[in-house]
Amino acid sequence: LICGHKAELRLELKRVAGRRRLIRVGEWAEALQRVLQLKVDFRPFRLELVGMPLMTGHTRHDMVDWRAFLDRYRIEVTIPGGHETEGSEVLKCAERPSVEAIFKHRRELAVVFRLLDLNGDGTLGMEEVQKACGLLNKNLPEGREIDALELFRIMDAKGTGTVSVDDFCELWKRTH
Repeated sequence: LICGHKAELRLELKRVAGRRRLIRVGEWAEALQRVLQLKVDFRPFRLELVGMPLMTGHTRHDMVDWRAFLDRYRIEVTIPGGHETEGSEVLKCAERPSVEAIFKHRRELAVVFRLLDLNGDGTLGMEEVQKACGLLNKNLPEGREIDALELFRIMDAKGTGTVSVDDFCELWKRTH
């Protein structure tokens, strides 16, 4: 999501920061909400998303180096018969795209899970999956929409009526 909106995030964070390299965590979180159009409090996810300890100083405010934050996000792309290329948004070209290339670690999948878990109960219910699919479907071409009911059925393979973080991560292993 961050990669898909990186240019807009750069503009917004630059606007917020002015000439500053460091911005307050609250400013960073609000900029993400505005650009990504998500009603999510990103502050609890700052360590996972920013990827570095918070900087604290004499200002008493937690700070984020907004340029370093954006620089850590890259996308792997496929070019038939590909070769390694380095560009502003391209890190490596692989023969086959893979979600595992983007979500290399279970921890990163768990962060996505926590973003989807709107009520914070540690599970995903049908309503949360429907909201997530609705957001995704807004950006997918017609005819490629995700069926929330079918996705939930697949993730809830045990039939419990909820999806745990383990169920969520298992889906990615099974499908990619």
